[in-house]
Amino acid sequence: MKIGLLFKSEVGLINMDYAAGAERMFLQDVEILEKAKIPYKAFCANKFIKDKKFVGNVKTIYYPRFIKKIINLIKRILPLRIIYVFSNFSLVILEFIYCLLFLFRCRECNIFYTYQVSVLAIIFPQKTIITFHNFTTIPLFHLFKKRYLKAKFSFCSEFLQQQFFQTYKELKKAKHKVIYNAVDLKKFYPSNKIKRENKRLNFLYVSSWRKEKGIYLLLKSIKILEDEGINNFKVFIAGSADLWYSDRIGENFLIQKKVRKLASNIKGLIFIGRVKYYQLRKYYQNSDWLIFPSIWEEPSALTLIESLMCGTPVVGFNVGGNTEILNNKVAFILKQNTAKMLANTLKKIITYKKSLKVNKNEYLKITKKFSIARRQKQLLDFINDK
Repeated sequence: MKIGLLFKSEVGLINMDYAAGAERMFLQDVEILEKAKIPYKAFCANKFIKDKKFVGNVKTIYYPRFIKKIINLIKRILPLRIIYVFSNFSLVILEFIYCLLFLFRCRECNIFYTYQVSVLAIIFPQKTIITFHNFTTIPLFHLFKKRYLKAKFSFCSEFLQQQFFQTYKELKKAKHKVIYNAVDLKKFYPSNKIKRENKRLNFLYVSSWRKEKGIYLLLKSIKILEDEGINNFKVFIAGSADLWYSDRIGENFLIQKKVRKLASNIKGLIFIGRVKYYQLRKYYQNSDWLIFPSIWEEPSALTLIESLMCGTPVVGFNVGGNTEILNNKVAFILKQNTAKMLANTLKKIITYKKSLKVNKNEYLKITKKFSIARRQKQLLDFINDK
């Protein structure tokens, strides 16, 4: 058995220091196969920057992302139905070409494991496993439904699986499985140091500065607190506007400008910029709380798992798959994703000393559910059709 792994084409650069969740799982799966001594070939689009500790081999396939950008630009400028249909068809053709280049390099592989590259199932349905890390369309599903249903599908959370089943009801007939994201227990673990006992609380935000990640909402909530005279806390902001989308120069400039404007009258902020993956642990360990204000329906947020594995409780919203990771013993889960609701919760934590603790039992639950060992077993069982 030889496995060919193909990562989605829309990501033109994978940098291990700042990789997002889906990229992180792709690289983790490569390491799983490498350490298990299972023959494989792994490919991503255009560019891969690895670190010295990475165990595995990932090669690149050239993908003309500039053509995709031009097509999407045309769709925005000329919102006509005929243009929309032609543009979508063109994007599918590009994806087919990407798959053909992959198949040419993986001629000896008898299993294809793809990360949201769905069209591969049209070519070799019985050999293909498609894993999803966020909701997306399945190209030409109704036209090639019979072929798609011969493939296998995995999802990173129950929430995401249900999203797909609601849109593609017949997808339930295909072989499918939930395989949770995983975090390395050797990289994320609680500190042995006793947390300092002082009056100031330290909060942490770790993510890209995108609107859907809740950065604007967070800054507004902190301003509400300071306007009420509550200032015995600090919020450490890790990340940047161009953390994951470095090629969106104009958009990133506007995001950074807005963040700086909102932050200009807030005293309790400390911007720490981009943080390399291997350095994240110390920030989790040194924080009293992680604030996770994402308003996007996150299927399975690695940030939440990493924080809890470091013993740091969470404040976050009840959206997406968050409750598959969080519960009321380790997190304040807010029903309304508003700045006022977040500010009120932070006020309770700061003023009334409302606290939670990731105790031993909760820690063991988290580490068992989201361990690499469990993911490895689920992954290999699914590949071997168990």
